[in-house]
Amino acid sequence: MIDLTLPMKPLAFDDLVVLGRSTIPTLAPRWTDHNVHDPGIMLMEVVAWIAEAQMYSISRLRRDERRAFAHFLSVEPKGPLAAQGLLWPSTDQPPAVTPGQVIPADSIATASSDVPQFFTSNAVQLTPASLLRVETRYASGVLHDWTRVNGQQSATFEPFGDASNPGARLILTFTLSSSVTPVGDVPLSLGFEVVNATLSPAAKRAGPKMLVSLSDANGERQLDIQDTTLGLLQSGVLFLPVGYISPDAGRFQLILKSATGGFERPPRIRRVGINVLPVQQLEKIVEESPTFGQAVPNQQYTVQQNGLMFTGNGKDAVKVTVSATGSPLSWTQTDDLQLSGPNDLHFELDTDQGILTFGNGLNGSVVPKSAMLQVEYQVSDGTQGNIQPGVNWEVEGVTGNFVNLESTTGGADATTLDDLRSAARVQVDSMHPLVTAGDVEGAAKSFADLGVTRAVELPYDDKRPTGDRVLVATGPQDDPNAPIPQESREFLGAVRERIVPKLPVGQRLQVIGPTYVQIQITASLVSTRNTDPSVVSKNGVAELQKRLATVTANGVDQWPLGRPVSVKSIQGWLRKVEGVAQVQKVEMRVAGNAQAQTIVRLTPKQLPNLQISEADFTVVRPASGSSS
Repeated sequence: MIDLTLPMKPLAFDDLVVLGRSTIPTLAPRWTDHNVHDPGIMLMEVVAWIAEAQMYSISRLRRDERRAFAHFLSVEPKGPLAAQGLLWPSTDQPPAVTPGQVIPADSIATASSDVPQFFTSNAVQLTPASLLRVETRYASGVLHDWTRVNGQQSATFEPFGDASNPGARLILTFTLSSSVTPVGDVPLSLGFEVVNATLSPAAKRAGPKMLVSLSDANGERQLDIQDTTLGLLQSGVLFLPVGYISPDAGRFQLILKSATGGFERPPRIRRVGINVLPVQQLEKIVEESPTFGQAVPNQQYTVQQNGLMFTGNGKDAVKVTVSATGSPLSWTQTDDLQLSGPNDLHFELDTDQGILTFGNGLNGSVVPKSAMLQVEYQVSDGTQGNIQPGVNWEVEGVTGNFVNLESTTGGADATTLDDLRSAARVQVDSMHPLVTAGDVEGAAKSFADLGVTRAVELPYDDKRPTGDRVLVATGPQDDPNAPIPQESREFLGAVRERIVPKLPVGQRLQVIGPTYVQIQITASLVSTRNTDPSVVSKNGVAELQKRLATVTANGVDQWPLGRPVSVKSIQGWLRKVEGVAQVQKVEMRVAGNAQAQTIVRLTPKQLPNLQISEADFTVVRPASGSSS
């Protein structure tokens, strides 16, 4: 039964007429006769009656009409989405690894009774290899060891540094007995737990993002890998072919680097490990009915499992095979059997009910008498597959336990008509072009997976051709004492790629990073009584770093592009530092210029890059007998 409650603001006929009459004195002051016999009032009542009828009908569209309106806005219904995750070898009861043991795809992974079954998404060969060291070799030749950090539960590290360290390589050193060298074609799995923000669909672009090479006694050679991490932008697995590993490897290294030299966002890793299993809450169903065919019109079959996965009209949601005379024939789905001929092997699919309807002999062929029917499809429990971290799992064919270090995510229930309506409204709001500077800046700041911390469109410059727009964007920066930051070309290219399709026709966009001006500050201070001068120096450094921060967590308390930096402002900030009694002298210099400046003026695309340490402060205690 249809719910008669209007899901919109209830404006009935009388309300609309009163609203219309109330606007007459303002819009038409000469119109003084507002009685029902006035022709204008009559027209107003007609419009109110039509409007009320339209509002009533809009909230009571048929299912097919709602789907059609949603399709018009490129919003399609879909079945449940499968949750996905990674199972890591447990440290309490690690799985017993048999050399050459293969975990086939679709192997069952079970946990407690209230957790749905998961299934391995790829075939993986387990290996007794041990990960000895996790290191980063920067382009400068400096080597940083992350092995201890990788073994801790909550610690994280940036194996490739920030965006200003292109050319860094992550080196993983393994030891492996020559008697258990992997064989066959099934790959090894190398898991990465990445703690960056959730990846948006726009970031899932084609093309290699990671290069992996293997180095052993026989030299270094590049591997042909499958990467589910999308260049370490999300947690996932690298599948490593075993054919490259020498039978007498003993010890070997895997060397990882960016395929383009940099990253859209500097990866932050919590853990790297071997024998990690990718799983998904997706079950493949095969059903057979040996004597299904009845040679009757419009014969139907209902799938036996709930949670049918489909997109849009359900094309390719089910695979149907009918065997009448020993030779199986594939039947194809159609949207409307009335458009099918008598010999067409077609069927319709009701995705909501999971019902297959076959032809009547005129519109689509009937299923022959006693023909065997085989139906293949996939099902998922949707949101029930989103499991909290720390659950122990048993995997079919393996002795020992695995654990999901992160939540399994991505599970979603099938869309309802209300979901389609909501998505259509969102689509309408987001379809408008990015016209103003605020539109472009807001769009860039919404890219949470890239970590955009600042987006400012520069004012139009007569030197630029008409239609050219310039956006200054910054990415995440975690170390305020790092060298001059520099946004990677991958990060800037990703921001531009997402915005350009929404610009008005004829406009072009250039996305650049800010230019950083290195500023050095020295100061002479007098501390208050009984205050340690070293504490004052530490507080002074922290205060200036806070005031001149170019990136902050809230994206608000950060230094604006182009704002000048003056000695007077610095003096005012230092006077407010705890433990400071007097600011005697402050000097400010731009790197490379020995002359002190009272003010450093910046262009609209420049930001200050403060270079300071406690050694830049000279702090003395007040003289004996002073009033400080």
